[in-house]
Amino acid sequence: MASKTLTLEISNELIKLCEVSHTGMKNIAVHKAVTIPTPEGSVEDGFLKNVSDIAEAIKLALKDNLIMTKDVVMTILSSKIASKEAVLPNVKPNRINDLVKANAAEYFPVNNIEDYSLTHTVLETIVNDKEKNLRILALAAPLNIVTPYYELAKQAGLNVVAVDYLGNSTLQMLKLQIDDTPSMVIQIGNDSTIINVMKNRVLQFQRTVPYGRSAVVNAIMDTKKVSYQVAVELLSRGSIVHETFDGEEITESLRYLVNSISRIVDYYIARNQDSPIEKAYIMGDGASVIGIEKLFANELNIDFTKITDLKAVEPDKFFRISRNELLQYMSTMGACLAPVNFAQANAAKSKESKNVNVTKYLIIALVVSVLASLVLVAVPTIRYVKLSVDKKNYEEKVKNLEGARKTYNDYVISREKRDNLQDFYVNNSSNNNDYFYEFMRDLEEVLPSDVLLTTISSKNGSVSMSGYCRDKATLARTLMQLKDLPYVSNVVTPGGSEAVSPDGVTTVTFTVTCQFVNPVSPLNKLSTISDDKKDSKTNNETDNTKKEAE
Repeated sequence: MASKTLTLEISNELIKLCEVSHTGMKNIAVHKAVTIPTPEGSVEDGFLKNVSDIAEAIKLALKDNLIMTKDVVMTILSSKIASKEAVLPNVKPNRINDLVKANAAEYFPVNNIEDYSLTHTVLETIVNDKEKNLRILALAAPLNIVTPYYELAKQAGLNVVAVDYLGNSTLQMLKLQIDDTPSMVIQIGNDSTIINVMKNRVLQFQRTVPYGRSAVVNAIMDTKKVSYQVAVELLSRGSIVHETFDGEEITESLRYLVNSISRIVDYYIARNQDSPIEKAYIMGDGASVIGIEKLFANELNIDFTKITDLKAVEPDKFFRISRNELLQYMSTMGACLAPVNFAQANAAKSKESKNVNVTKYLIIALVVSVLASLVLVAVPTIRYVKLSVDKKNYEEKVKNLEGARKTYNDYVISREKRDNLQDFYVNNSSNNNDYFYEFMRDLEEVLPSDVLLTTISSKNGSVSMSGYCRDKATLARTLMQLKDLPYVSNVVTPGGSEAVSPDGVTTVTFTVTCQFVNPVSPLNKLSTISDDKKDSKTNNETDNTKKEAE
């Protein structure tokens, strides 16, 4: 039987604990699952502000639920954790983190990278022209967030197996729940939302939005003057969230989240036109909100399905909990499968110290071996010394060429950026959309101040916008302003729809379409930009020559 592991997930409001065991990367058995409130004011965006109070709460929960397991995997929920996709040579697993650390300054351009704990997860193996590479997700977490988790485990009497983060814990469980179809999975947590796009069960990209179910709960608490628990119950039992954004305050509290998801969908579609998203799922704490999938479907034009049952997860036959209740522990359980490990600073230093001691012993052993060789065989010793000198000379030459390597790497990166820019223009701007940037800039100048745009999209030179304004006179003025733009034509609107909010404020909802004219070839644009730079450089050189002559 597989050994038991305790998984622990701490958010601003809740602490979730699971006692689990698993075989390989599937078949998770849940022996216990407990949720307790987080001590008030003790956690903020993953940072443990009061370790002692949290440790006492966890010890009491373990005692009350007869949980004896001491080995723990902890999951961090924080927007402070940075991630960066990278492609590395196909090296051995124990060498990957060394490469991540060597390239950390490039992945995470911060001044104090030494104040971060670095780790990674392997996403997939890429084979191109018989060459294998690894596509990885490099991760960086501030040490002032990571280290308190180790102190928490110590005070709670637990042994740390690993410190994971929410994105990876969720990803490992998702691999067991979906098929190979290009899919988007939105995990709405209490304080944040993770948006995953996957194809062939491989993560294509992952984004975290610092917004979760708590914002909707707070809106209910403010409008209906009820407690947190009552607000959560209302969300899961009544149709409080409307099917569209209609100005109602509680539903409007989800607008920021919907707009963030919309931008991520547009980003994926622009770069993966050959494999559009075919399925979309909602899971996590937000999946308990009645009607949220209808709102997402109507606002994003994608059909959403709630994940209501977990595959490869079984509750202990003596543990009285429904499979539906296990959904709220999805990321908590996922931490046991393949956690990344954010190490604390002292552990890293201890490892370095251990390596130094090992190196010292190796040097002593080498000296003894050399002396023995000198006594026994003189010629091999002389040859060894000569080879050592040659090795040192070669190492010195390699060191002197480090600058050239950096220059070459900079060149490769610059060339890749140039190619990506050209591909972007060719693939996405080879039509009237070349005016889109100029159009966005002009909108800031010509739109009346009381007009609010909620969506804007452009395809093949056709632009569609929707938003709100104060009255129909403002809408008419907006249309006139758009028609005055020299590169815009066919400005059309079906008219505005007036609505009156509960506090008596009248707003007009509208949709406007128009088209760009006089397209410009994106390749010509790139050529023009290049020629402008060359002309500027030539003019500067001419001016400098004149100054020197004077």
